[in-house]
Amino acid sequence: MIAMAMSCHPQLLLADEPTTALDVTIQAQILDLISELKKKNQMTVVLITHDLGIISQEAQKIAVMYAGKIVESTTAGQIFAKPLHPYTKGLIASIPASCADSDKERQKYLQTIPGSVPSLYNLEPGCRFYERCSYADNHCAQEEPLLDEIERGHFVACWKSSDIQKEGKLN
Repeated sequence: MIAMAMSCHPQLLLADEPTTALDVTIQAQILDLISELKKKNQMTVVLITHDLGIISQEAQKIAVMYAGKIVESTTAGQIFAKPLHPYTKGLIASIPASCADSDKERQKYLQTIPGSVPSLYNLEPGCRFYERCSYADNHCAQEEPLLDEIERGHFVACWKSSDIQKEGKLN
């Protein structure tokens, strides 16, 4: 598939889960190939994946999506150092210790995000993450937050992002 995509010499390559169901050796080879082709052809790569380990090593900018909406977008460094959306925080907390080298003590047990993803066929008003969020209040249930620039280049769609930001400064 990569060879077919590259035969047209694109300026943009959309790589949707290019390493799914591959062992780690083949994953590394595929990612190296994409990186080499990116440099050689001076193209942009949009990498769509659920693998935060790959994202932490391959991406410069990240957009985290939940139930079809971008909930946080910034640089890779900012996402992992200072997540400001509860879903992003939950994803990062669920990374096994072998992937999160800087904070192994925290990873004695795998974290989970409680609840289930809402049905996209019958969405309730308000934030799509409301039912699963430990920060949620009535405002969250009634009105969907818009993507807002909290810090330069760091966008978050959450009514409670300032509370999360303050919480991070206390730690």
